[in-house]
Amino acid sequence: MWVTRERRETLLVEYQLSQEMHNYYGKILWQIGAIFLGGSIGAFGIVVSESIGTMPTPLPLWFWVIQLTMTVGFILFHSRLRNLAYIHLQRCIAIEKELGMKQHTNKEENVGGLGGWVVSLGFCTTLLILTLIIALYMMGFKICWN
Repeated sequence: MWVTRERRETLLVEYQLSQEMHNYYGKILWQIGAIFLGGSIGAFGIVVSESIGTMPTPLPLWFWVIQLTMTVGFILFHSRLRNLAYIHLQRCIAIEKELGMKQHTNKEENVGGLGGWVVSLGFCTTLLILTLIIALYMMGFKICWN
């Protein structure tokens, strides 16, 4: 497809901006996730260590409810940023098709492995299950694996 010089320059500027926004949303998402999830694990550890001498205690379970609420908020925020990043990625792909470029187009066709969304959901779910088990144990529930 033949593209005028002016159109090509406009598309390249738009491509650069879309690529930058795609990267920005990905970067901010992982920064927020690292702060939230790391802080959540650390705070839960403090609650547990402070509660050890007073077993059984409901404090870790209350903290788990707060953690669950914050995790759901993070997942909703993650979903929104993921959608915004996807819009910019799709625009990059459309520009690549018009200009005959292949960077994102090849990536979309040949992606393998788990995406960041699946990894985030898996990590959040695992964290919530583990902290719930610890909180229930701290309340005096004995978890039986038999």
